[in-house]
Amino acid sequence: MLPLNRWFSLLLIFIVSISQANVLRAASPSNPFSSQKSDVKDGEKEIDNSESPRFMMKRFVEILSGDDIDAAFPFIEFPKGLNLEQRRIMVEELIDVLNKRGNIEVTMISNSPGGSLTDDIHPELEKIGSILTTPSPIPIVLRFSADKTRKGWRFSAEFMEKIPEVAELLNRTDLENHLPPQLIANKIFGVKLWQWIGLVVAIALSILSAWILAWILYHVMRRLVKRLQVVVPDEIFTSFITPLRLFTGLSIFSVSILFLDTGLGFRQRLVYFETISLTISFCIFALRLTTAVIELSRLNYERQGKHSSTAMLGPLRKGLSCLIVVLCAISLMRSLGFDVTAVIAGLGIGGLAIALAGQKTIENLFGGISIIMDQPVRVGDFGRFGTTLGTVEDIGLRSTKVRTLDRTLVSIPNAEFSHMTLENFEKRDKFRWLSNLGIRMDASADQLRLVLMQIKELMLSHPMVYKDPARVRFVSFGESAFNLEIFAYIKASSHNEYIAVVEDMNLRILDIIRGAGTDLAYPSQTLFLERGTGVDKEKIREVEKKIADIKEKDGFPQPYYPSSWAEDKFDTLDFPEGSSAKD
Repeated sequence: MLPLNRWFSLLLIFIVSISQANVLRAASPSNPFSSQKSDVKDGEKEIDNSESPRFMMKRFVEILSGDDIDAAFPFIEFPKGLNLEQRRIMVEELIDVLNKRGNIEVTMISNSPGGSLTDDIHPELEKIGSILTTPSPIPIVLRFSADKTRKGWRFSAEFMEKIPEVAELLNRTDLENHLPPQLIANKIFGVKLWQWIGLVVAIALSILSAWILAWILYHVMRRLVKRLQVVVPDEIFTSFITPLRLFTGLSIFSVSILFLDTGLGFRQRLVYFETISLTISFCIFALRLTTAVIELSRLNYERQGKHSSTAMLGPLRKGLSCLIVVLCAISLMRSLGFDVTAVIAGLGIGGLAIALAGQKTIENLFGGISIIMDQPVRVGDFGRFGTTLGTVEDIGLRSTKVRTLDRTLVSIPNAEFSHMTLENFEKRDKFRWLSNLGIRMDASADQLRLVLMQIKELMLSHPMVYKDPARVRFVSFGESAFNLEIFAYIKASSHNEYIAVVEDMNLRILDIIRGAGTDLAYPSQTLFLERGTGVDKEKIREVEKKIADIKEKDGFPQPYYPSSWAEDKFDTLDFPEGSSAKD
């Protein structure tokens, strides 16, 4: 980004260059206000149609500059009943009114022989501007005459009837009535001395007001941002100072120039420069605004931890900046008198050709945008993407890179990735725990009952296990074991935390099984003769007695585990083991 003083320098150089070119153009046949047709090729400079209202008005602007009353007669449709002297007076008044209060932008007048057909007036009439008077402006209306001797566009008789009244009003309020004769009589390049003085004052007033208003707006925006408690870097505020100064300065200059009563031709050149300057100002403002919005979005995404979302902000900023520059360039070409129709058509055809040639690239680009906006996965997420299991390492413009469990890097085009079935393990709200246990076939029914009850009690009392569902059931008889199924959800935010909880639960369950006098079954069948203690008879008697006491005292809770039995067991264990549950 160029410094602010550089932008001012470039703008001044550009405006001065245009002004010098305009001075030379005024003395050459290619002057945009000249009556001669341009010989520039079609597609470069728009050729004026000799029968159009624009061509007529350009010819009449030359008459205004030279105060040539006799040359103005063919361009005017006089009201009926006027003699030659009255017509001459009316022409003098028309020239005076247009020079003082005429508001006409010649380049915006229709170049068609039939005029503009989009306005709301009769097809034979054409509105080309207005006379700035109070309380409301008076429209400047042309009428097309099909008379063979005087065929063409002329000021309408209805408009000419209002000219004497407007001229009288301007004479009563004319600033020149209160100025010394020397300031009025002396002219420099056809402009009165007092108007040059007023022009200098208007420029100075515009610059001073632009600085003051830009300073006020800058501090108002800063206070507003502080009240809204939004974090905005100072660089973003300072980047708007230059376009704010340009906008305010040009706006004030445009208003103040209306009170100088300069000639219409001179004002046309000023409007010409103002349009170019405003276009450049808008371009700078739009570029700075785009940069500010992208930067604020980046900061917002980083605060939210959405680092993958910032990947597309750089290309998005470049694309928007290119679009803004192209639109401003087209607007400048239109203001300079070029025919932009062929340029726009060429851009459309070129864009279509690029789109067809880079179809896959564009498809991948939009696929990447959809992934970043929808965010089914983010950088660092672990999941299953189609048939690939791994961790997302990067989401780029063309492809998404996944690091597999084998530590290989898989690159998947975004267009293909966005159509895959994406299973994101990182977005699980809880982990499922499903385990199957095999208890030895020589365990008694009471031993199984005790094991089931104590495992259920363990699940209810463990703080890292969801209480619903927390299920443990004797589900089937296996070939060599009684099969128990354990099902629950674990309160964990990561896989490492999940396996730590499962490990703790497994160790506690192993203690429960062996504490009940039984053990886990072997997965194979073995026939052996053993002379020894075999099953611990004492443990079996203890278990049978414990089951009998439970049945006699409170009733055995299986198979439904009533809430009255479960409530006093919630979160009563220490996890990790050996620490306080409150800690």
